[in-house]
Amino acid sequence: MSNIKILIVEDDPLFALDLRMLIDELEYELVGVVDNATNFFEELEKQTPDLVLMDVKIRGQLTGIEIAKRMRASKNDTAIIFITSFDDRKYYDEIKDIPHFGYLIKPFNKLTLESTIELAVMALADENKTTQQEGNENFEGWTNDLILQNHIFIKRNSKLEKIKIDDIIFIQSEGNYCVISTEKKKYALKMSLIKVKKMLDSKVFARVNKRHVLNMNLITSIDLPSNKINVNDISFSMGRTYKEGLLKKLKILS
Repeated sequence: MSNIKILIVEDDPLFALDLRMLIDELEYELVGVVDNATNFFEELEKQTPDLVLMDVKIRGQLTGIEIAKRMRASKNDTAIIFITSFDDRKYYDEIKDIPHFGYLIKPFNKLTLESTIELAVMALADENKTTQQEGNENFEGWTNDLILQNHIFIKRNSKLEKIKIDDIIFIQSEGNYCVISTEKKKYALKMSLIKVKKMLDSKVFARVNKRHVLNMNLITSIDLPSNKINVNDISFSMGRTYKEGLLKKLKILS
């Protein structure tokens, strides 16, 4: 599991400190705070954040808006949430022409930042064809977990946790829910096993019985006489319905 990484672009030290505290309370990962374009592009390349909180007025020759334009021109699609003071609304029309995922007016509180981050993640998911998310038109809070191409986002308490799909060992059905197991943690996912399986790479994840989908890259051994599959010290039964298809997939991978 890796947390959502956030980079702050803000030239007011006091407000930057407030943002640090809010991000810490939301338990996201702050990868840096910069106040000018030169330092920003250095950090952007070094840290590869998931989200940038971008003040429109910063130090140096480039504004936050101009930085965002350069990012989009270079095909960098990192999520941007713009931050402005109330009297900076004159920038609003210019911001509308730049792909971004939120617009916050200072001052704002923890709940406002939390919901805007969640909206940004859902907007990213809407752009990804492998996402399962419905009812975003009228946001009333996080309702469904999200599967993107390389990650799954799950709401736990007040924060979104980002799980690398490659880190998933197996997924177990619990009716309308699933439990995702990684080496370090387990996560409840608000989705049925059937829906999850459809959105994962079929060359990597395979259903081995009615309740389990395995990451085939992590299989350590298969006992054909007993129809058992082992992932390290965890053993799974191999259902007759799924055995032939699973063995074919393993031959393709080998």
